[in-house]
Amino acid sequence: MSKKAQALASAIASELAIRLKPAGLAVVEDTAADLMPLVKVGPQTAGSKSALIKVLPQDWPLAKDILGLAATIFGPHKIQVVLESNPSAGAGADIHAMDTLLPILAVCALKGARLEVYQSAAGNSVGVEDIVSGNLKATFDNLHGMIGNQ
Repeated sequence: MSKKAQALASAIASELAIRLKPAGLAVVEDTAADLMPLVKVGPQTAGSKSALIKVLPQDWPLAKDILGLAATIFGPHKIQVVLESNPSAGAGADIHAMDTLLPILAVCALKGARLEVYQSAAGNSVGVEDIVSGNLKATFDNLHGMIGNQ
């Protein structure tokens, strides 16, 4: 885990705790199995207003150190947000109303990192296992803010 990833996750958690307090959603910091920081929003149960946020350095597989080993990455980070898919099509089917969805996405997008939004299957609680290419729904590169991310 990088110090920058931990700092970004802590900043996201503290800001979301304030912004989502009126909605009654708890915000908790945690650590994933790969030791990257997580921010858990809501009760983390299927069908609930929950989100999982993971912060980690962007992949840089070609970077090598002087010994030819994988280099420690000090560059840009990415923020991965996992939300549960709608249980059914049509109006009113969204699990998150705009008053909870907008703060989650806006706070993450304004941190100057690459934002990746994933959706778990309907009826499944959000989890780290949902961060796979098939669940990736949108990516946002905040190029203006990337300098502050390093």
